[in-house]
Amino acid sequence: MQGAIIFGNEEVQIDLNNITISNSRANYGTLAYLTETTQPTGVYFNLINSPSIVGTTAIYDGALIWAHHTNMDVLIDNVIVKSLTAGNEGGLVYTSNLKTLTITDSEFDTFKAGVAGSLLKSTS
Repeated sequence: MQGAIIFGNEEVQIDLNNITISNSRANYGTLAYLTETTQPTGVYFNLINSPSIVGTTAIYDGALIWAHHTNMDVLIDNVIVKSLTAGNEGGLVYTSNLKTLTITDSEFDTFKAGVAGSLLKSTS
C-alpha cells in the first residue's frame, strides 16, 4: 500500500478542500503518493482549508505526502496537522524533484521522522 487515500500516477490535477483525516497509515504518503509525470505543465496537488489532519503514520517516508514529480506544483494552505510520524524520512512531506512546494498559513504540531527531515525531506 503506497498511498492510503490517493495514488496519483502521471497527469494529476487534484484539489482537496476542507478535508478531515484521522489515524491513516500507509507505507509511503498516507494522504497522497504522487509519482512521475510526462506532462510538461499543469500538474498540481492542492491541499487547502483543512483544519483536522491528525495521527497519520508512514511506515517508511512522507507521513502526509510522498511526491516524486518533476513538473508538479504542491500547495499546502490553511491546514492544521497534528501527530504525524514517518519511520524513515519526511515527517510531513517527502519530496524528490518537485517543481514547487508552497506552504502558507498552516500549523504543524508533533511530527517526527525516524532518520531525517522531521518536517520535510527533499532530494533532487
